[in-house]
Amino acid sequence: MEKSIKSVIKSLEKLDWENLEKVANHNRKLLEYLFNNREIISLFLKNVLKDNTLISLTEHYDFFDKIVLYADKKGRFRIRLHIFSGDPSTKYRPHCHRWIYSSVILRGGYKHFIYGTEDEINESTNIKDIKPIIIHEEKIGSIYTLNHKVFHSIETQPNAVTTIIRGPALKDRFLIIDKKTNKRWHEYGRESETIEEIKRKSIDISGLKKLIEKIYKLKVI
Repeated sequence: MEKSIKSVIKSLEKLDWENLEKVANHNRKLLEYLFNNREIISLFLKNVLKDNTLISLTEHYDFFDKIVLYADKKGRFRIRLHIFSGDPSTKYRPHCHRWIYSSVILRGGYKHFIYGTEDEINESTNIKDIKPIIIHEEKIGSIYTLNHKVFHSIETQPNAVTTIIRGPALKDRFLIIDKKTNKRWHEYGRESETIEEIKRKSIDISGLKKLIEKIYKLKVI
């Protein structure tokens, strides 16, 4: 099984993230493999519990919990597990990302809203004019790859679970727009966050163990 983890990591070390089509094709095969061989995800989780760096990267937000299963030391990619709360606010928060990512739905699903790219949407855009141009239902087993410039939002089922593979950070910050509160703000990578900001989101080892127990109770693995 350790060989399976090593093969997953080795394939990602060679991936050219500048070619979106190659990224999508490669990660589709890899995420299908993880979807059908979930004992590998279980092994990743066991490794997280032995790695203080990965433990420190576990975070809680109002709408989801994030476990970093693997973080490439050169910053080329990360493999993450997301457990969504089902908080309805996510539907009304179009945002882009700092990196390209690919995702597979392991449990549950969500409605996916696509609004456009950074070429059409920015800090000056009238929030009332930001409307979805694509609405798609992502169900268990759904796999997609999203460019970092694309603005999207999701309406998740409670306890929906996904695995994502994200590439290297391509910018320092990304924009979030809240259509309900009519506010917009930028989020930055951890390297730009204060100690207080990091502590506010952090989950300790006890919380991480409870989160992993929840994953098993949900029969994700």
